[in-house]
Amino acid sequence: MPAGWAHKRLAFQIIEARQPVVHHAADAPPTFGASQGGGTAASAQRLHGWRRSVEQMRITALHLALPVLAVAVLAGCASGGTPTADPTATATASPTTSAPAPSATPAPDGGQVDPNAPEGQCADANLTATVTPDPGGAGAGSITSVITFTNSGPECVLEGAPGVSIRGDGDGVQIGEPAEQQGTPAPVTLAQGGTAVAPLTSVNIGTDGGPLGADCEFTTGDGYRVYPPHSFEPIFIQSAGVPACTSTSIFMHVGVVTAS
Repeated sequence: MPAGWAHKRLAFQIIEARQPVVHHAADAPPTFGASQGGGTAASAQRLHGWRRSVEQMRITALHLALPVLAVAVLAGCASGGTPTADPTATATASPTTSAPAPSATPAPDGGQVDPNAPEGQCADANLTATVTPDPGGAGAGSITSVITFTNSGPECVLEGAPGVSIRGDGDGVQIGEPAEQQGTPAPVTLAQGGTAVAPLTSVNIGTDGGPLGADCEFTTGDGYRVYPPHSFEPIFIQSAGVPACTSTSIFMHVGVVTAS
């Protein structure tokens, strides 16, 4: 049974239940015998009064039940509607951003500067470099050279070890592993025309790998590729026939720059 009709039926039951119950002769038409006297006219008048009393009670009960009936009907109509779902808010995650990794920044001369470079880093355009043998620094199984940086610009600073590798094949390609950097960096101030030096030690590999033996596949290069400390611009230094290992063995070590 539809919910609306169930409420209406309940309302009518309430009407019937709320009719007053009278426990006296009004529950049924009175009987008028001869013993009561009064004749036929009197009896008819009393019967008419009884009927008016009963009708008045029914009208009163109906008036009392009408508000209940109205509420029941409205509730039935409301229950027959289609419920609507409450909108559900959907949380969206805000895009997260990560801090950018340090990157090279343009230098005043158009080159690039390492963000870790010291304040007053020498401009690439103002630096030249040479690699020369160090006769007094040779040791058993090794050859020592000196890398010299010269500043042609205003006073500036270099700090740390340079990057060094052997280039060859006539096209500047790197041969083998770069030099392993050593030492504790310290800033070196170069006046205009001033210099700073860094030691370069190479294994005396000869033509057979020397102390490295089979770990060094011997070859020769065209010269050196040198990066000043904290620089992204290499300096090419010609040195035909410089020995090198094509394998992954480390055969060079370079130290930090110092004042000369």
